[in-house]
Amino acid sequence: EIGDVAVMFACLSLSLIRPPLAPPRAQPPPRAQPPRAMARGPEALAEPPRFPLDRTGRAHTEESRAKISAANKGNVPWNRGRKHSEETRRKIAEATRNAMLARKERQAAERERMRLEEPEQYAEMLANETAQRKATAERALERKRAAA
Repeated sequence: EIGDVAVMFACLSLSLIRPPLAPPRAQPPPRAQPPRAMARGPEALAEPPRFPLDRTGRAHTEESRAKISAANKGNVPWNRGRKHSEETRRKIAEATRNAMLARKERQAAERERMRLEEPEQYAEMLANETAQRKATAERALERKRAAA
């Protein structure tokens, strides 16, 4: 009987010290994925993009655009006359170089994929590029002749 009282006292003291456990939270809904930027092939047509590619919401009417324009006339932009610091210019240049390099790498990978997986389309693409280069060279030659 003393043991039962001790157990009851221990349980009672624990419930007074520690609040009861909260029920588990519901899982939040999964986050929506952005639209696939460059889907190719038959799988691109299999399912529609998750978001419409055009913007949603309401566009301003011509009248409201005119009002906004009139309200902003004469205001000086907050950054007018300010120049980027040398450090910021260096960061911008580096980020631009990295972005251009990544773009070239993606294009090269896509060309290689096309060469291996879609040889007919690859040959057609090469023929188009050759024709464009030829036309550009002819136009440059014509301009050079006209200038002389």
